[in-house]
Amino acid sequence: MDMTHLERERQKLSVDMQNERNVNNKEKVHILSTYYTDNEQLVYSSLASFIESKKYSFEGYVMSTFAIKVNPSYYSAWMYRRKCLRKLNLNLLNELRFTKCVICDNIKSFQSWFHRRWLVEYICKLARGGTLRGEQAESANRGKRVGSCSLGAAHSSGENSSGGPQIAWDSYDLEDEGNFISSDGSDGSDGSGSSSISGSRGSRARRASPGLPAEERPLEEDAFLSNCEEADFDAEKADVAILHEDLQNLVESCEFFKNALRPNGEPVNIDEFLYEEMLYSNCDIFLDAKNYNSWAHKTWLIDKLGIFKNKYLCEQYNIISHEFNFINYFLKHDIYNNSVWVYRYFILTKLKYTRKLRKMEREIKFCLNYAKQFPHNEAIFKYLFRVIFLYTHLYKKKKKNVADIFEIPLLLNLKEELAKLTDQSKYVLIFLSELYSFNGQRAQEVQCYRHLQKNDNFNDAVWRYRIEEAQMKQPCDAKSM
Repeated sequence: MDMTHLERERQKLSVDMQNERNVNNKEKVHILSTYYTDNEQLVYSSLASFIESKKYSFEGYVMSTFAIKVNPSYYSAWMYRRKCLRKLNLNLLNELRFTKCVICDNIKSFQSWFHRRWLVEYICKLARGGTLRGEQAESANRGKRVGSCSLGAAHSSGENSSGGPQIAWDSYDLEDEGNFISSDGSDGSDGSGSSSISGSRGSRARRASPGLPAEERPLEEDAFLSNCEEADFDAEKADVAILHEDLQNLVESCEFFKNALRPNGEPVNIDEFLYEEMLYSNCDIFLDAKNYNSWAHKTWLIDKLGIFKNKYLCEQYNIISHEFNFINYFLKHDIYNNSVWVYRYFILTKLKYTRKLRKMEREIKFCLNYAKQFPHNEAIFKYLFRVIFLYTHLYKKKKKNVADIFEIPLLLNLKEELAKLTDQSKYVLIFLSELYSFNGQRAQEVQCYRHLQKNDNFNDAVWRYRIEEAQMKQPCDAKSM
């Protein structure tokens, strides 16, 4: 390496450091410019102005609809929309239909699934018996509502004609994620019977600043990120006038926006509502059996809304048997679908079958049958090992505290059956090595790894490391014995 080369590198480093200083001195760096059509830019800039000014009006709700149709992953648009729903008391069931349309076009959009989850839980909480407040407080709240345009006025007239009590919006904390998506599963009650969704929540979760109104809390200042500059809000007055006129005509001619103005007074049978939501999640899984959001929504319904504790659903629709039939159908359709095995394990734990010895024994036999038919299926062996782990601890606790797990007849038979398949699949060898490791049999574990090292050339370094690791543990085990 000569001095000329070193000097060239020094100059290059100097230029890079100068560029870094220039970048640090700038407030904003435009890394990538995104092209928008004139209509898209108008929609985004208009919605951003509503977001920045915290103006929750029906006009802003309409603009968020268009913004979400253009970009279903626009998080701030969804969050603003939730605030409009609550502040303006817009129709929640109509909003469910909107999320169905968005999800149908963009099934992997997390924001739309989260919004639907929020809606389902919110409807359930309102229907399950909040307290209604008096007319005087409602009149005061109606005067505080944001939105003075003609669209907002149309909504106000719709509210006045409802004739029923309204939701006490001012008594709610507007931090949606913290308060309206359960984290402890405390709402998993039966919730049988019919109710109306025109009530309010009886209790609130936590408040960031109890002494301040929701709109004035410091936490709310950074709730939205519009990523817009001041210049982006300077739309032409003529364009804004045309936009307002077009929105007015659109609302008058669109059934969806008309339905959004309907009061939340229609009766809802919460049990049938939850069952329909389960069927909806099933339909989405049929569309894409490996979509994470569909399975997550289904598990959330069961876990947080007490589907299996609901006496009406269990008796009327035999919901537990239905779920096992649902799982078995997808296993027969695609045995390699790991999402189905994960969901099956969730159902087992939710029903507390992991605490019942006979149930676990049946599950091991069920998995062994599939493992013998599909020895190349890694998902089966991952699931089976976890089931065996739980079964072993349960067996030691309830029957006999054995030192060697192969003293249990079922596990001995399983080992002998799978040992016949070691030449067919590496996943059988990996499973047996994990089983031997769990049982403390280091020599047999090393033997499995040697077979893998010999036949699995792509991962030979991994198996060599596993052999060394097992051999290091072997003398320690001998000393402890």
